[in-house]
Amino acid sequence: MSSSRKSVTLRIDGLAFGGEAVGRDPSGRALFVAGAAPGDLVEVALVEEKARFARGELQRVVEAGAARREPPCPIAGRCGGCPWMHVDEEAQRVAKQAIVARALGRSGAPTLEVRPIAFDADGLLGWRTRARMRLQGGAIGFSGRRSHALVPVERCLAMDPRLDAALQAAGRAGLRVDGEVAGVVADDGRVHLALESDDERALPLVEAAARALVGTAGIVGVVVRAGRREAAVGERELELASGERTSAAGFQQANARMNQRLRATVVELLALDGKSPRILELYAGDGNLTRAVAAAAPVRLLAVEGEPSAAARLQRNVAALPAVEARADDAARAARRLADAGERFDAVLLDPPRAGAADAVPHLARLGAARIVYVSCDPMTLARDVEALGRLGYAARVAQPFELMPQSSHVEVVCLLTKVDA
Repeated sequence: MSSSRKSVTLRIDGLAFGGEAVGRDPSGRALFVAGAAPGDLVEVALVEEKARFARGELQRVVEAGAARREPPCPIAGRCGGCPWMHVDEEAQRVAKQAIVARALGRSGAPTLEVRPIAFDADGLLGWRTRARMRLQGGAIGFSGRRSHALVPVERCLAMDPRLDAALQAAGRAGLRVDGEVAGVVADDGRVHLALESDDERALPLVEAAARALVGTAGIVGVVVRAGRREAAVGERELELASGERTSAAGFQQANARMNQRLRATVVELLALDGKSPRILELYAGDGNLTRAVAAAAPVRLLAVEGEPSAAARLQRNVAALPAVEARADDAARAARRLADAGERFDAVLLDPPRAGAADAVPHLARLGAARIVYVSCDPMTLARDVEALGRLGYAARVAQPFELMPQSSHVEVVCLLTKVDA
């Protein structure tokens, strides 16, 4: 520690969105520090100071709070993947509940009910069925906390052991290129990988490693990307369930068991009544929610996805569902075109990326939907969009948080909004 750094001692009040703990310095300013737990009395060296907040580096725990525990992972605190591994799981959930309630409380939604966070008590470790790791200099691992430095990982306790074994096999494949390896595992243990490098010249080397990997550690296929070049060895996609295909190169929810509960909540809040409602789904991805909605009740569903490879998988995943139309288009552009054409829908389903749905929101009111179900991975952008939808005549009614990623600050939320005059 540099002698020029100012040191303060403070009591930690709670956990903050983004993974750090937070307390108040002697002046009352919010002070964020990684590695602390609620109730801790800590000594902190200030590394960043602003008028309204500061950020510090934990020097020592003077007195441990009741929420602090010995982390089960030997690299906890160095790896950036599980920033709350040192915090009791109940305290993690309390923090996430508060983060969601606080964010949505600022959105001006007085009729909103924030339900208790849903979680899997048997899936606090080994829950991750999708993961992405870095390859660097022949080693595999994750980036360190607030750092680009690689932290080598020999075993990841957050991962499904079968996925962990497959990714470790990729790390031992002798790839002397910098890049990433992503993986996804099916219920029966089959694993799909994606090996990626920015260097187009590395394609032969990466492809050779992929050939050696297929058939080992449950790996059934590897997508290889080097710069703008792409190839596939073995199966190009992974079939998760009958007719549902995905790819390690795409996006899936990282917690398969909790994803089933999330899907069920989406269906519940859409309130499908058997009258074949017309539903618009924006940011549909591979069809994770599309297929669940189509299976729940008679519907007429238009699913829109803008990323080309995901849109192609979406079309394949719903090809056998006559009530579903898949369309490759940007979400905001599709919403605007549908509204301009006078199209009407009974409900809208949104599942945007972390940045939220700000570009699409202005067009939604013209679609006439009585309800909007919004699936969010960022409570802050959800709150922003809920506030904007409030100005368009939609009131937030229910928010259901989900503990999809234990040991991290990530929280998923499914939010129901209804048209005020509906």
